[in-house]
Amino acid sequence: MLSAKKFQRVDRAAVAADPARTVTVEGAGGTPIGTVAAGADSADLGNFLFDTEAAVQPKAQAWADANEATEGTALNHLRTSIGAVGFHLVGCGWQHPKHAGTHSVETHFYTGYPGIHITIAERDFHPDKKWNGFDGVNSGHMSILNLNVLDAHPLDGDYTKGVARHEIGHSSDHTDFGPGDHCPQAADVCLMNASSTGGDFCTIDPDHSLHKAMGWT
Repeated sequence: MLSAKKFQRVDRAAVAADPARTVTVEGAGGTPIGTVAAGADSADLGNFLFDTEAAVQPKAQAWADANEATEGTALNHLRTSIGAVGFHLVGCGWQHPKHAGTHSVETHFYTGYPGIHITIAERDFHPDKKWNGFDGVNSGHMSILNLNVLDAHPLDGDYTKGVARHEIGHSSDHTDFGPGDHCPQAADVCLMNASSTGGDFCTIDPDHSLHKAMGWT
């Protein structure tokens, strides 16, 4: 028997039609979930789920965590394979299909479980939804500018320059800019704020990201 299926569920079964045979479709443990009638070649099985929502919840989070871990490994591989010496800026495609901002892929793995959610970067949402987007990222002395930054933004070209400068700031030899390596000064004040909209490093003590970018302690 062949079956058309999606992750964690079976929607439909297909068989070679036989006028003298009825095919019973069973789940784990022999539980009947549907039949393909004699002479028929397929049957809808009513979105049969193999697992409970409570059991799928940790699996969905583990899937997200595995994607996050793979992303870090891929960035490290890119950094070492380039072989660049010193600080460098690299232009890349979208960071990950689920981290591509407005271009993120909406998947259909968990449509049978609308109540589950995953947590990424302190945000909770259903795993099939678009996750989020990163304009840029930093790995060691490598700064990356992703295609995400080309999405429409009110600051346009100035914003792209700001993202590049922000990531270059991260890759520079410095002490951390603040909690999470981001400056706690307001987004429109400091370029090194996690959601910065300002165009320059702050000069406000004790944060003073300009001094930190220059290696001052």
